[in-house]
Amino acid sequence: MFGQTLATEILAAEGVSDIVNLTQHPLARINDSYAFCHHGGWYECSMQTHALCVGNQLKPSVPFSMFDYIECNFGNLGVADADNNRLCAANASVSYSKLWSCATGYGPSSGPGMLLASAQLADSLGINSAPTVLLNGQMIGHTLTLKAVCDAYTGEKPPGCQQADAVLAAKKATGPQQCHV
Repeated sequence: MFGQTLATEILAAEGVSDIVNLTQHPLARINDSYAFCHHGGWYECSMQTHALCVGNQLKPSVPFSMFDYIECNFGNLGVADADNNRLCAANASVSYSKLWSCATGYGPSSGPGMLLASAQLADSLGINSAPTVLLNGQMIGHTLTLKAVCDAYTGEKPPGCQQADAVLAAKKATGPQQCHV
């Protein structure tokens, strides 16, 4: 998720963000009513609780607030934890003191409480790896394409959906892309 992600590209297609309802659920393991994060220990849990608090404080008025906050965090991973959170809070126009209070609080509406609820929901849906993508409630795997979003939308397609067919045609013309390590 470094730099511009596929989700960022999908949302940037003209009009597509208007037809998408993006919900993110951070994953964690549950142990005695506590959430333990998979990859980054306390740092990952801190990022996730902060992101959940941003989403909780800004939705529905800023529908992609949590996504934007997470993108900001991943884009600045070399920055010290507190500085990164302050930078991304300012970018999201969120009071850092309110964000910190939420992210380190107690109870179901706190960041840790929301992380536990998110982990429990993911567990109940059988989701145990990230990213896992659901489109219209159906699990489709680990990736999402602009074409899949546009094909699933039943209303009038926005102009950005025309790009989906053009991108797909261009990829077919150039063949599969190889990643070399």
